[in-house]
Amino acid sequence: MLPAWGPSPPRPRTCGEGARRRRARRHRSGKPYLGLCLGLQLLFEDSDEHGLSAGLGVFRGHVQRFPEQVNGRPLRVPHIGWNEVRWQGSHPMLRALPERDVYYFVHGWRALPERAADQVGSCDYGGPFAAAVAHGNVFAVQFPPGEEPGAASACSTLRGLVRA
Repeated sequence: MLPAWGPSPPRPRTCGEGARRRRARRHRSGKPYLGLCLGLQLLFEDSDEHGLSAGLGVFRGHVQRFPEQVNGRPLRVPHIGWNEVRWQGSHPMLRALPERDVYYFVHGWRALPERAADQVGSCDYGGPFAAAVAHGNVFAVQFPPGEEPGAASACSTLRGLVRA
């Protein structure tokens, strides 16, 4: 599990060559991985949070800041508040989840996967973004678990990982 809140480090220690090899071995081992918030963002190839910073490269795609404006209207950044997540795909984690549910978000950057199949939860805030990504033993969500009153939704997501 990689729970993380706050800004991504400019050069995460987890992204060095040795860490990449360890990560590759870990993912091949089949052990479950759960990423929360920043734990989702670090899984991508790169982020523009501190210029262009390398990520772990588990998923192809990028993490970029929400736009300041959408259709000429200002967008409040960071994205803070309740928003609907639409679940899609056939990952085992999704068996315990409803088709749609509401979660609490606190983030200024959004994940944009290159492969549509990697995105198992989608949300819209200033445009669509990945609220959850998954592939094999890896599952990661952008929202923190345990926020009230949506704690039941977030906890059901975590229970699904345990069952999967």
